[in-house]
Amino acid sequence: MRLEGKAALVTGSSSGIGEAIALRFAREGADVVVHYHSEADQAHAVVAQITAMGRTSVALGADVGSANPSLRSARGTTTSCSA
Repeated sequence: MRLEGKAALVTGSSSGIGEAIALRFAREGADVVVHYHSEADQAHAVVAQITAMGRTSVALGADVGSANPSLRSARGTTTSCSA
């Protein structure tokens, strides 16, 4: 697994290309933070798929188009995701 021991935060990963990237990273061994803007249910479904692979994953709702405090929390999430 090429990404074993790594953590990734994939923006827009609750659906589409972002979801495919998040799942691929997990298959390659990464723990993944699944970002969503408004589709929490879809994000949690992706998290479930990733955890079923034996990886650690969490969903993070944030508007990445604005500089807000939730982005600072993402940094701590990626750190704890790979712990």
